[in-house]
Amino acid sequence: MFSISPIRYRSPDDAGGAPAATTATPAPAAPAQHAPKPADFADALIKALEDRTQRAEKGVLKSMAEQYGMTEAEAAAVLDKHKAEKAKALPEDAQKQIDAAKAEVQRMKIETALAKEGAALGLVDPDAAMLLMQKDAVKVNDKGEVTGLKEALEALQKSKPYLFGRPAAMAQKVGGVSPAGLTPVEEAFYRKNPNIKPK
Repeated sequence: MFSISPIRYRSPDDAGGAPAATTATPAPAAPAQHAPKPADFADALIKALEDRTQRAEKGVLKSMAEQYGMTEAEAAAVLDKHKAEKAKALPEDAQKQIDAAKAEVQRMKIETALAKEGAALGLVDPDAAMLLMQKDAVKVNDKGEVTGLKEALEALQKSKPYLFGRPAAMAQKVGGVSPAGLTPVEEAFYRKNPNIKPK
């Protein structure tokens, strides 16, 4: 059987030394760091982000250049060109306003040309024609000329003939010339009044 002898604690006096101090001396405190100024912190943060972005950009540039069989210099030239074009671009809101103004001018040009071309074809309702004809077919080119309108109107005339009256009569009326053909009402009037001749 095992016997357990009691544990005897030795005091500093047993070793003949000086009594141990009851309290430990604290280690010298680290100098307190002051919180950075918000502007300094922001500058440091932005610089760190820019550095990381540049490193990431270089890595992506190298990888993409290898994938597309380009040198890093060629890929960098493409990137620089794109960045320069983007820097020249107008803000998105301003570009939207310019695009809307251009679209409105083009719409007005098409409407004007539609009224003239439609009159020659006997178009009765230009507003309806504007809504119903194929928009992709009618364009305003760089010179400001309306193209594809005649073809679009002719296609509309085939698909929606009720929008068109008698082409010859309408064209002559628009031009201020007496109509060669008569409307059904005019024909009925002249039948009842044979003594009156159409001018």
